[in-house]
Amino acid sequence: MFRLEGNPICNNVNIPNIGQFCGSEAEEDSTPGSSTNSTSVCPIQSCPLDNFFEYVSASPIPCFCASPLRVGYQLKSPSFSYFPPYAFPFEMYLTSSLNLELYQLSIDSYAWEQGPRLRMYLKLFPMFSDHSNTFNVSEIHRIRGIFTTWTFPGADLFEPYELLNFTLLGPYSNASKISIKMDNVKSFTFKEMALATDNFNSSTQIGRGGYGNVYKGILTDSTIVAIKRAQEGSLQGQKEFLTEIEFLSRLHHRNLVSLVGYCDEEGEQMLIYEFMPNGTLWDWLSAKSEERLSFGMRLRIALGSAKGVLYLHTEADPPIFHRDIKASNILLDSKLTAKVADLGLSRLAPVGDDEGVVPGHVSTIVKGTPVNVVYQSGMIFSIIDSRMGSYPSECIKKFIDLALKCCKDKPETRPSVLEVVRELENILHMMPESDTMLSESTASCSRNSTSPSSSAYVSRDPYMSSYVLGSDLVSGAVPTIIPR
Repeated sequence: MFRLEGNPICNNVNIPNIGQFCGSEAEEDSTPGSSTNSTSVCPIQSCPLDNFFEYVSASPIPCFCASPLRVGYQLKSPSFSYFPPYAFPFEMYLTSSLNLELYQLSIDSYAWEQGPRLRMYLKLFPMFSDHSNTFNVSEIHRIRGIFTTWTFPGADLFEPYELLNFTLLGPYSNASKISIKMDNVKSFTFKEMALATDNFNSSTQIGRGGYGNVYKGILTDSTIVAIKRAQEGSLQGQKEFLTEIEFLSRLHHRNLVSLVGYCDEEGEQMLIYEFMPNGTLWDWLSAKSEERLSFGMRLRIALGSAKGVLYLHTEADPPIFHRDIKASNILLDSKLTAKVADLGLSRLAPVGDDEGVVPGHVSTIVKGTPVNVVYQSGMIFSIIDSRMGSYPSECIKKFIDLALKCCKDKPETRPSVLEVVRELENILHMMPESDTMLSESTASCSRNSTSPSSSAYVSRDPYMSSYVLGSDLVSGAVPTIIPR
């Protein structure tokens, strides 16, 4: 969109809508939303003075006082650079997508940021009906679900977008504590979780992070699980909780940790996962660890992790970027099969560049905890050390060559995750078969109370295939989404 500020044509007041194109950028950024109905005649005492309620200026009912939901929303690389001509179409698009009336939306403020990005703060008001001035709980969850599950209809002008925050204040402050009901995921009671962990005894704690503590639990059917218990009062934890349930409930891949269920009652929020007896990759690579992995086993773990990431990027619908790949988020089962875990920081759909182009290359940027990253499974450098024993020189050379390609300065020259997976498989194929199998001594290092059967390790790497789709789905079904 071109601005005509300073052009002589702007002096012609007879041209319809000329003001939309002749305003300055400064004027644009100070312009509020398109709703302009005056509420100056409404009695102040009729609307609570607590900053949680206000008059709905565009309401067809005069002096309608209501409490809005506050939403932080960002358009990433929009195709226009001047918002006023697009404000009304945007309001129409958003209210239609949310099944709201036009007067229920107010663009409270907006500003352009580097990228370009258009950051805006929205207010959503309840409908005037029977003089109700707040949204009910089901409406809150319905609206929030649309924002967080990428279900807006396609619109070239107003996509891609990012939800910055969904703030629940005043009369909505307790809405975030209301139990969540998710289909296809088992709901556990707080009593069941307390029983599984001996009332969250410290002896059952196996980990701790910014989200909360992780406990080893035993369910009534003797299933061993890992229980991640959120810290009380963590707003970020609430967001991660909703994100991880939504993502994991519909993701099924042998290289992703499986969600068993969740608990959301009595002010508690917990995620219940399959238990990984061999802990994290970080446990095994740590200099303090007594266990050692051969180069072949490390290669298998790297390949499994890369396949998990490949599934998220190309076969999940919509695609998902993990954003926090690191050795402590790679879990290992009894066979040392790699499982990518902790999707709490994930984002739907890849993040485009400044031009809005989605990259097909491997990213060297991790937006979560900084680690020594080469590609987005985050482990090439960290799995090479003096503790891995002997290895074929040609294999290690190809491995390092792949790492260097992933570190190139220009993103477009880096390989895609699919190419990384294929190259890792080629390198693994060059390895002597004995180097890619678990030894009995390695198996005995399992943190499980019993060693797994040696028969589990006699075959060649189960991931190997001549054509890699990166799926290895639990169901064995061939995916319909082909990697890009």
